[in-house]
Amino acid sequence: MKDKSSLRKEYLQKRKSITATERGRMSDKIAALFFKQFPARSFECIHIYLPIEKLAEVDTWPIIRECHSLQKRVLIPFYDAKNQDMLTAILRPGEELRSNAWGSLEPLNPGLEPAPRPEIVIAPLLSFDEKGFRVGYGKGYYDRFMVKLAAKPVMTGLSFFEPEQNITDVNEWDYPLDFCITPLNLYDFTIADT
Repeated sequence: MKDKSSLRKEYLQKRKSITATERGRMSDKIAALFFKQFPARSFECIHIYLPIEKLAEVDTWPIIRECHSLQKRVLIPFYDAKNQDMLTAILRPGEELRSNAWGSLEPLNPGLEPAPRPEIVIAPLLSFDEKGFRVGYGKGYYDRFMVKLAAKPVMTGLSFFEPEQNITDVNEWDYPLDFCITPLNLYDFTIADT
């Protein structure tokens, strides 16, 4: 059992120790499991993060490219630094992107989506536990974003690593995952313990 701060440090280091080639291979396995769990026919709109290379995140481009090829609507986060808020931008195939202050890519000319209605939200994470709680980067953007949505989409995480047993300092405002996908497993947190 560990707290979020120690898990952030540990898993950021663990991710950076994986070679780029291995990260690519693992990301492809995660994408394959994603489409096995969520067949393309089961959704029309997905909200997904763009990977930050310097943080060695799971590469979401295989999922994005497949969604675009199937003419699914792809939404991505667009950060409003002034108001400390996360907005939603439409990502079109071949769109020109720029790097923001965090090293995350976003559209050069974003078409902001006033009321996003994704069926699935894929959130970045560093670690997660067996109850579906995630450790992000500590800003709470996704927790606040999910609460604002009228229709609750399926919250999904992607991780190179298997879950921790328990995160010790979960708060009441932490929005739990419905699913998390690793290269080896798909964790379903919607199934109640019996």
